[in-house]
Amino acid sequence: MIRRALVTAALALSSGIALSAEVTHVATAGTEEHPVTEIDLSLGFVGTQENAEITREQFQPAGGLIQASQLGYSRTTLVAPLRAAIGIWHNLELHVSIPIVIEDNQTWDYSSEVKQANAQNAITTTQTPLTCPDGPYSTDGKCHGQDGSLAGYVPPPIAKALPETSYRGGFSGGNIPIGNVTFGAAWAALSEEDEDTDPTWVIAFDYTAPTAPVMNPTAVSYTAGPSGPATAIGDGFHHFQPWTALSKRHGILDPYIEVYADIPRASGSVYNNCSSPYPGTTQLRDNCNTGPWTNYATEAQPVYIGGFWFGSEFIAFEDVPKQQKVSLDLRFLTEYHSEARTYTELTDLLQALTYQQDFARLGGSMNLYLRASRSFQLVLGAALAHDTNHWLTMENLGQPTSGQSQITVRSPQQNPNFDFRWDNPGDRFMLVNSLIMTFNGALQFSF
Repeated sequence: MIRRALVTAALALSSGIALSAEVTHVATAGTEEHPVTEIDLSLGFVGTQENAEITREQFQPAGGLIQASQLGYSRTTLVAPLRAAIGIWHNLELHVSIPIVIEDNQTWDYSSEVKQANAQNAITTTQTPLTCPDGPYSTDGKCHGQDGSLAGYVPPPIAKALPETSYRGGFSGGNIPIGNVTFGAAWAALSEEDEDTDPTWVIAFDYTAPTAPVMNPTAVSYTAGPSGPATAIGDGFHHFQPWTALSKRHGILDPYIEVYADIPRASGSVYNNCSSPYPGTTQLRDNCNTGPWTNYATEAQPVYIGGFWFGSEFIAFEDVPKQQKVSLDLRFLTEYHSEARTYTELTDLLQALTYQQDFARLGGSMNLYLRASRSFQLVLGAALAHDTNHWLTMENLGQPTSGQSQITVRSPQQNPNFDFRWDNPGDRFMLVNSLIMTFNGALQFSF
């Protein structure tokens, strides 16, 4: 969740100060201008508004399966990224980024179609499910788990009332909402500032540590407990992020391309649905930590990200001796997100990690750079992005026993994460019509 917001922030913010393209700027040392070292500092803000529709599979009385509009979804985040870079050798820098998550709010409401039809009784999201989390009702209308531990339990509605809002981050109870901290290094193997016939080529590697407390989907602000937002905002993953960028200026144009990847690995604190009971009960999921369903098999799974952006700066004004410049940066993004059991747009509402389908994020951004001198620059920008339609609840039912082709319900074969209320084909949720809008600004200083 937070991770997705910061990826969007990366689309909007650049961090360098140089006469070449901002995306390929690297702090340096041992040069005529910086004989000892160059230090770059950036203080910014990134505000993101995500809006989408959530549909659900629904069987029609006359037959057939449709995607019925169910929920309107919105998410607002406000992050203040702090970044510092120091040159330790010629065209080689070390840097650190610290995100302060001022706000991360998600709201779910009836979709416009449901409101227009005044058909609350038809919205399956808010009705008592027709099945139990672990399988169909028994003949007495109750849920009976594999070991009888859910006997007498009738699942509550997924959401008792809409709209519902989940609040995370923020300065609550003296908490400083610092997200996962990123450390990295970047090296300009080629630099057109050193040799004007060369392009500028940067090779870099970042590591984001799981420093923030890990989010627990059952600990949300709208449930019983302490008032105020949930302060945990981390995902519990180590993120290894190689990237490379290439730029070459031609007159007033400075085109570039950047290719990057995010390769997460789970830490010991990553969240597991098996760690918490079903909401409203004291009952843990069946089959947890038994047979093939080890902690590793049931915990959150990483979302692998790979993508590239390309674009160009358009230089409107430049005074090289005074190192003043006004430029407009236009870029376009293509990004792939793998399928995974993770924090999705339904996690806080369903109070569980869900298994999402892979999808692509497509977008573009515009940034205005106003450099007053070598030491100071102001950046203002905006971005739009879209996630392609994808399932939000598509957990696998389980693993058949060797030699069998089917899985017996409420047997040791059944995946503890599979929830019959929303993972069963015919009941699954899908995210559609997403639009992610970002506004950003930054004050950047160089010494």
